[in-house]
Amino acid sequence: MQSMIERIKQKVFDKAIELNPVISIETIREFERINSITLPDELASFYAIVGNGGTMLNGFPLKGFEELKIDISKVKEEFPFTNYWIWESNPVDGNIEYNKRKY
Repeated sequence: MQSMIERIKQKVFDKAIELNPVISIETIREFERINSITLPDELASFYAIVGNGGTMLNGFPLKGFEELKIDISKVKEEFPFTNYWIWESNPVDGNIEYNKRKY
């Protein structure tokens, strides 16, 4: 996972995306303790290593940690994840159509 976070951090730098300053992992753990949940390591790492929200490419707003509105009752439901999202500009296994899918 660390290499994935480092790749994301590098892409943010390469594309001159300005994110808010990172937050401490202690802040994230306190939030988890108060709400009796555990956030995915990838999300916690993003906020603690890459940035705490900001404006992404094409003006896409990425919420800062303090802006997250989490319905704790829904957090414990099954996550309906069905497709990967690939941020890489290179085709996956030479399949250009794969990168054109909408998520």
